Amino acid sequence: MTPNQTLVAYGNVIKKITLSLFLVVACNAFAQVGVGTQTPVTTLDVSVGATPTNLATGNGITIPSVTDAATTTVAGTNDGQMVYDTTEKAFYYWNASTSAWTVVGGGGTPAPLNVVVTTTPYTALVTDDIIEFTGTVPGNIVLPAAAPVGKIFYLANTSLMIVSLPEVVTTGANNLPAQSGSAVVHMGGGRYASLWGNF
Repeated sequence: MTPNQTLVAYGNVIKKITLSLFLVVACNAFAQVGVGTQTPVTTLDVSVGATPTNLATGNGITIPSVTDAATTTVAGTNDGQMVYDTTEKAFYYWNASTSAWTVVGGGGTPAPLNVVVTTTPYTALVTDDIIEFTGTVPGNIVLPAAAPVGKIFYLANTSLMIVSLPEVVTTGANNLPAQSGSAVVHMGGGRYASLWGNF
């Protein structure tokens, strides 16, 4: 091996060692990210400066913005995923256990989702709030077993037919007469109870 080849081989070894050391140090050095601070104390530390009370234009974080349609029709991908609904002016997070967007306290209230049912059987979604039956033959509405405990469904039967709700726990029949309404609450395990109405 000539002296030049030895020098090149030695240089290549030094480059590999330097690169390896840099990668090891970089992985350890960037375990925490700081925005507005050089000494982050959490995984992501966003600071507005030395004095937290001095808020200036441009300080803060921006949560991804969506329209109201996204929080009623598009599923989230991660438990705790957060978005800002520009229609409702409210923050929502994805609750994987209920498979639903949930409004964060202090914001607006989610708009009721009104569903008009003309043919049955209809299986209600967890996101449904108001269900109106307008069919021309007797109907059957199945309420979801996966709804959170305490979830209330408002039912309006504006048709001239009876609507059957097999999950409702009552002392009599689980039928909603024609031209009547009711509200039912999920008690858990797919069991529902009538809060008021014509059952």
